[in-house]
Amino acid sequence: MIGLRKLSFKQKKELFIRIFEIPVKENWKEYLQPDYLNYFDYLNNVLYDKGSENRQIYSDHLKIADDKYLNRFLRKSDYYYKTKKLHNRIVADVGCGFGYLAVWYALSGAKKVFAIGYPFQTEFINELTARAKKLNITDHSFQLEAIAHPLESGEATIGGLTPESVDFVFYNEVFEHLEEKLFLDALKATYNTLNENGELISLTHNSDNPQVLDGLKKWWTKLEVESCRNYRKIKIKEEVPEINEADLERLVTATRGLLSNEFSKSIQDYKVSGAIKMPERLLPAVDLKFDYICENYISPPHVLNMMRSCGFKASCYAGLMHSRRKMFFQPLARRFNQLFISLKKFSGTVIFAGTKKA
Repeated sequence: MIGLRKLSFKQKKELFIRIFEIPVKENWKEYLQPDYLNYFDYLNNVLYDKGSENRQIYSDHLKIADDKYLNRFLRKSDYYYKTKKLHNRIVADVGCGFGYLAVWYALSGAKKVFAIGYPFQTEFINELTARAKKLNITDHSFQLEAIAHPLESGEATIGGLTPESVDFVFYNEVFEHLEEKLFLDALKATYNTLNENGELISLTHNSDNPQVLDGLKKWWTKLEVESCRNYRKIKIKEEVPEINEADLERLVTATRGLLSNEFSKSIQDYKVSGAIKMPERLLPAVDLKFDYICENYISPPHVLNMMRSCGFKASCYAGLMHSRRKMFFQPLARRFNQLFISLKKFSGTVIFAGTKKA
C-alpha cells in the first residue's frame, strides 16, 4: 500500500501494473469487450507502435508486460510532464482516456489529480481507484477524481473546476483532436483554471514535419475508406432519401472533415439550394459517431501564437524520448528548441509548455 512518502520509479511502476491488472483479474467484462470500451486495447495503442498491432500487452497469465515499451512510456511521461515537481500539487489531466497517466501522476505524489474525459472512461477510472483502495493497493494519499466533462466551447474553466485552483494542466495527445475554436476556448479555460505561475504542458505531433504530414494523410485516407465515408453516406441518405447517386458521392466527398454541426449545415444547404461546396484543402478524417477529429493539423508557430494570445508565456521543443537513440539529444533539443524544431527530422513529436504569467 502506498503512503505519503515519495516513491521510486520501480515502486510506482509496480503499483501502476497492480492497479491496471485489477479489471483483468476480476473479469470486468464491460471493459474487456472488442470495442472502444476495451481499456487493454487502449493501452496497447498507447504503448506500441502502429506496426505492432499483433503484440499483446499482457502475458499468457493476463498480466501487463513489464517490458521496454512500458518503461519507455512511463519514463518519457516523467520527463515531459515533470512528475518530480508534482508532489503536493494539484493536477488536471484533460482528455484522460482510461486514466493511465492520471494514475501515474497520483502515484508521483500529486496532492489531487482530476482526470477529465468522456463518461465511459471516467466511470472506469472512478471504479478502478475505489477498488484499488479497497484492495489496499493505495491509501488515502492517492487522490484521483475522474470528471465526466469533455471539452466544450465557451466554458470558463476546464472540467467545471474552480478558477485558479490547479497547478498543472496536462494534455497528452489531445491538441490534435481539437478544431480551431474549441482549441482556443480550451486554452482560455486552461489559463483561467491555473493558479498564478501554473503550467500547461501538452505532447502532440508536428504536422509541419513532412514525414508526419505524409503519415497523417495516409491515416486519414485509411479511416475514410474503412469507416468515415460510409457513415456519412448513410446519414446523408437518411436526411435526403431522394438524392441522386452523383450528388450523393459529391456531397459525401464535400463533407469530409466536418464536425456534426457543419455536417448538418451542409446537408441543409443542399436540401434548400442543391449547393455542394467542396473543401479548399485536404481535411482530416472525422468520426461523426463521437464528433471526433482523427488527428488534425498541428503547426507549432500557430499553436504558440494562440497560447500567447491567451496570456501564456509559451514555448515548445522537440520530444525525442520515444526513441532510444534520439533520447540522448533530448537535453539539447530542450535547450536549443528552435534549432531542433527547424530540423524537420527531429521534430515529429513536440511538447508545448505554457506558464501563467504572474
